[in-house]
Amino acid sequence: MKKFLNSITTLILAGAALFATAACTETEDNIAKAVLGAESILTFDAASPQAQIVTVYSDAEWHVTAPDWITVDPTTGSGVTDVTVLVSNNTDAQGELAPREDKLIFSGNTKASEYVIVVRQKGDAYRGVTPSSVSQIAALADGTSFVCESATVVAVTAAGCVVTDGTANIYVKALEEGLAVGDVVSIKGYKTTANQMPTVAQVDSFQKASSGEATYPEPINLTEVIASYPATAIEYAKVSGEVASGNIVITIEEQEYVVKLVDPTAEQSLADIEGHIVELTGYTYGSLGAGITGFLAATLKDKGVATVVYFSDDFEWIEPYAVASGAGDSVGSNDASATSPNVYSSIPQFVEDFNARGYDYYWGTQGSTAWRASNDANPKVLYINKNYLKFGKTSYNAGITLPALSAIPAATDIKIEFDYCFQITGAAVLDGMTLVVASNVGEFEGSSDVISEELATDQPATDSKLYWTHGSVILKGATAETVLKIHPAFPDPYASATTTKCNRWFLDNIKITPADGGGSSSGKVVFREDFEWMEEASVAAGAGDSVANNDPSATAPNIYSTAALEPLQKALAAKGYDFINSGKNGEKWVSIT
Repeated sequence: MKKFLNSITTLILAGAALFATAACTETEDNIAKAVLGAESILTFDAASPQAQIVTVYSDAEWHVTAPDWITVDPTTGSGVTDVTVLVSNNTDAQGELAPREDKLIFSGNTKASEYVIVVRQKGDAYRGVTPSSVSQIAALADGTSFVCESATVVAVTAAGCVVTDGTANIYVKALEEGLAVGDVVSIKGYKTTANQMPTVAQVDSFQKASSGEATYPEPINLTEVIASYPATAIEYAKVSGEVASGNIVITIEEQEYVVKLVDPTAEQSLADIEGHIVELTGYTYGSLGAGITGFLAATLKDKGVATVVYFSDDFEWIEPYAVASGAGDSVGSNDASATSPNVYSSIPQFVEDFNARGYDYYWGTQGSTAWRASNDANPKVLYINKNYLKFGKTSYNAGITLPALSAIPAATDIKIEFDYCFQITGAAVLDGMTLVVASNVGEFEGSSDVISEELATDQPATDSKLYWTHGSVILKGATAETVLKIHPAFPDPYASATTTKCNRWFLDNIKITPADGGGSSSGKVVFREDFEWMEEASVAAGAGDSVANNDPSATAPNIYSTAALEPLQKALAAKGYDFINSGKNGEKWVSIT
């Protein structure tokens, strides 16, 4: 390591000099009241380690305490002292010993005056380590090295795999090309913890030993127990629910619980099946927050559409911009003065992203009789919080145009939902305004105005708290050409707020769905069939899986010519199914896989 004197050490030296001056005037005691240095960690090789030099600054005399494998020269000093640190070899006749770590403590006359350096020496972390089972690894202290000679892969993610010994499970952040469920692997690594679950994040060796089949215990029905699930171990489970905002949502007594996939593979992605019902098996992976359970998926079945969603945005994509700009959470923290960066003046990348997603912005000011386009001069009064939007400021109103609704079929009735909140002034006065949902096509249900729907707030004018109100309106006759806008009733803020002159508001959680709930005219599922009840008969008849295995020649027994499948014929008939025959001589040829 090179000895250096830069701006940091110059400051340290200046501080030490001040301490020295104070010490000389207050006492003749020559024991240091301040000992400082620039280094906090020194690392050495296991064999033939090279000496390293650190500079110690003090206002008087110090001494050093060191373990016997570390040599320090000199062992005492005062003022500015270059200290040489050297460690002995961490080897024997068989090679490197285990890594080791200890501290150098440079002391004056008080505990507060200590300067501590952590000294680490490399070595063979696995020498002499007794092989451990997965259960034993799960119980190790974090940072402990281990050798596991045999563990079975029971789930594969995009970043690693879940392995088991049949008793306990751990998540290993390692992959090998072609790794599959049922493979037996050997592992060398360090046990860590993530989400309070046993995890191996540092892997030094990961090798496939053989292939085989995984066996699973009876799964926990997470859907039924999620409200009280303790999440204290990685456990095999099954779960079903509706996909919303990339997560699985389970609703129990009007309370929503979220299952969030951790490191999903491309095949496990929920990105393109919003509003579908899915069934998963896999492994619980701790709590990711209040009401949110982590899940490492093994299998995923898409059960089809539960709710048609034409458009949704929870604005979680804002988070990187919010964090980088220091945006606050006005509504969540009930703090009207929370930091709300103006995206046009400070976050140009956000504006590009905002527009690329199909949004547009417009504004009005005192005397305005019509809204002005976002590119129509200044000011730009669009702001962000974490993670939602804020519009307007004193004397200026603002609104938003939503992205095109190209997924809507012709002449469809839609429900438009979102959360909104009105700002309060420093004097705790609610901004007096009415929010409007406007459309260029169709007619709003219950509104005398064919092009807009007015929304008030549940928040009393005398209530100084900020909280969300849920807005919901029905638009009849929407089409793919429908353009939806949300804005204060007037472009001129003085028109509805002559006292506060403000129409400031927040927006979050936009969702647009069929007005009837989707799927049918009643909004209910009329018929759904997944044929999972046929599994027992399929197994008994040796049926294959042509589609999943991409094997057109997979075994597909004929229901009507296979004696073992006669009960299946009756079950199909009992469920109301019929068979249309177009074969010769009345031949029946329905097969199963």
